[in-house]
Amino acid sequence: MHLRPSWLKLVAVASLFIVAGAIPYKRSKYSNNASRDQSPKLVSSNASSLEKRGDTTEQAFANEWYNQLDCEDWIDYSRGSMCVGYGTNRKKFMRNDLTAEIADRKSFVKIGNHNRGLFTLPKRKDSIAKIVKIEGLESENAACEVQSLKDFGQKVEAGFTTLPGQPEPFGVIIMKRVSGVSIWDTPKWKKLTATSAKRLDYINSLKPKVSDVIYNFLLKGKPLFTDFDPSNILIDKDENVRLVDFGYPGIWPVKTCPKRDIFDKWFERRWYFLWEPLYEKAGNKIPAECQWNKNDESSTKASLAKSISKKLPWKGKGRGKRDITARAEETICYKLLTWDHRPL
Repeated sequence: MHLRPSWLKLVAVASLFIVAGAIPYKRSKYSNNASRDQSPKLVSSNASSLEKRGDTTEQAFANEWYNQLDCEDWIDYSRGSMCVGYGTNRKKFMRNDLTAEIADRKSFVKIGNHNRGLFTLPKRKDSIAKIVKIEGLESENAACEVQSLKDFGQKVEAGFTTLPGQPEPFGVIIMKRVSGVSIWDTPKWKKLTATSAKRLDYINSLKPKVSDVIYNFLLKGKPLFTDFDPSNILIDKDENVRLVDFGYPGIWPVKTCPKRDIFDKWFERRWYFLWEPLYEKAGNKIPAECQWNKNDESSTKASLAKSISKKLPWKGKGRGKRDITARAEETICYKLLTWDHRPL
């Protein structure tokens, strides 16, 4: 895309400000501070979650997914933020050859476009291995999952392996196996008919449990777990909920731990957004205040643009007379969202 000279300086300044305004927590202790602007991308590795949204475009879903992070002042995220560990694949993975450790692996589940799936380890029944792509620009965030697991206090091993017919090495993450099953596989869910009101009651009973787990992590100084869709919540035999999938883009730092009522308001909206397919199957509509526009991509981008415009460097008192209109600001931000930022 060709930008006129009059636009270029203004866009560059706005881009730098937006990137610098959302540095993930503890970033200073890492040598890599890579950030780059990017348009909202499809975030779900579970294709079925999108199939259940037949009236929703993938881009609109991705826009809303990120917008719910960008619109909160207490979440340390903005357009251009990259996860902690971004760009450190060689440091995280290439120091330890784990080929022998996973030689007897058994396929557990195939997930995502950038990994080879999850595997059980017969000799380490309390662990599970994940094989991920670590080569190429689209895989630069692979190391973020290793860092996130450590930040949440989990024991994790990272290394590399080679696969038959593949010239490049793959990353290996060995982590603790979490007990539990998804809601669809719980005995309670299977006993209930698809339209049963009790299914709705069961879904609603999980909401405060998930909320408490995520907020308690924040109170302990942990990052924010944002990707709590049904496939990332496991339920054990005692009906306790457990979080899984700590990879990009689901984990983000916070600028400050919000008060519970502020967190609850955000959680409520995001919960209905991520769990909407289950509510619809249970015959229940999403509360009006938690609904989002599924079809109008432009309005979602406009909302994002308006959010970003609040963070531009010429905002605030005492900065002199503004020489740019509010409409022009939103136009700049809209271009930042839609600009194709390919490496030169």
